[in-house]
Amino acid sequence: MEVTEMRMPMSILVLVAVDVVLTGLALLGGVSLLLDPSGASIGMDPYLSYIPLVQDFMPAAVWLIVVFAALPVILIYGLLAQKRWALIGSYALVALELAWMAAQIYLLYSFGFLLWHVAIVLLAGVSLAMVLMPSVRRYLARVVPPAVPQP
Repeated sequence: MEVTEMRMPMSILVLVAVDVVLTGLALLGGVSLLLDPSGASIGMDPYLSYIPLVQDFMPAAVWLIVVFAALPVILIYGLLAQKRWALIGSYALVALELAWMAAQIYLLYSFGFLLWHVAIVLLAGVSLAMVLMPSVRRYLARVVPPAVPQP
């Protein structure tokens, strides 16, 4: 098999940019909720009574920071370093984003769609569109030659 040098497609850069935005949003929300688990400082306190099994937003804060801030940073490394696992991780991140938004919409339906629902669903849509591009799959599935022993 022949290894060819391939330029990084623009779709990888778009995917990295989306992951950077997601990381920033998750850090903003997560740190805000860590500092004030009641959610009052960011106007989330009216929603708390609609969410079962929690007394405050601390679990959501940890989830935001671990899943939607740390995971995209790891994926950014994988995408830029041309790691194959970054493709599967990107699919997983899109699935997690959509599941998280579906859960929020279900729990907070009486409040209607909020700005962050639209923003995160759009980010997930752009991520999915980029991950499905053939250029991304080709770029991340590059052929690595086996090591050849020296005589």
